[in-house]
Amino acid sequence: MGLHFSELTLVDFPEFAFSDFTQTETTDIEITAEGLGCNPDFTIEGQVSMKNYCSALLQKTVDLTHRRWDTFLAWQCDHVKKPFVWLQRFEVLLVLNESLLLRHNFSDKYKTARAHIERARRAIWQSISEELEGTITELYHLHFNIHEVKEQLKLLPDFADKYAYLLEAKTGYLQNKPTFSITTIVPFDVQIDLEIEKLRQLEELISTSLPPQLPPPNEEAPASKIKINLSVAELAYFFRAMYDLDLIPRQYKTEVCKFIAASFQTKQSGDISWRSVKNHFDAPMPKAVDTCYEKFVHLMQKAKKDLGK
Repeated sequence: MGLHFSELTLVDFPEFAFSDFTQTETTDIEITAEGLGCNPDFTIEGQVSMKNYCSALLQKTVDLTHRRWDTFLAWQCDHVKKPFVWLQRFEVLLVLNESLLLRHNFSDKYKTARAHIERARRAIWQSISEELEGTITELYHLHFNIHEVKEQLKLLPDFADKYAYLLEAKTGYLQNKPTFSITTIVPFDVQIDLEIEKLRQLEELISTSLPPQLPPPNEEAPASKIKINLSVAELAYFFRAMYDLDLIPRQYKTEVCKFIAASFQTKQSGDISWRSVKNHFDAPMPKAVDTCYEKFVHLMQKAKKDLGK
């Protein structure tokens, strides 16, 4: 049963596909031409008639069986340059003429057409997304390659250099972080953090597994640790103050923390972990700073007194 096309609402299609039935046997999925070298049957006197083309598409909507829809849309999309745009225009045509189709009891045909158009559109978008993601992944690995970072780490001589290299790589990434995100890739800064943590664990393992160093023959054994009337946090801040005044060279921060742990003991603990010292060194506690401030004041007063002698 045909439609009354006088009531048709038109949509402008920038592209349209048709088949010449004198050159190939046409089927129900094609809109045909009248013959070799002739205009398609939706033209009038050589000029494109959007009314006739839209009418032909709506008639296909009514005539096509459910199982032929995927083939019909695939043929159309294969014969236009921008299939995604063509599908969008076809859907707009259906929406604008929904009342016409429903009035002629083609509700099921309308729903079937909309569902197959959406499926065809998703298939096109999926293929575009996969191709785009592949290109993005390639560019991502070109600029942020964790394997190259690992190879470079092998060439660096000590832990300090390795830490510095990893932190520099992470900073470079965060400053030039891509705006896109790829769900299949672990972010570069997260991979760097994992390498830093692995390096820390390795450093700690080596430091705890080394055998105790025996003093060379004819040399005195090292003196026992000095007991000091400061907490670990206060002791760390005293040295941090000297570090901030550049009395201690910047590159020796780790060595200073290990020296403190090896040389001092507090009232609370005979053995101090150098990592505990480093934690307080890097992030001083307000209470420790307040206590040290009072002691710094006393030191200043003593220095003034000594100057007066």
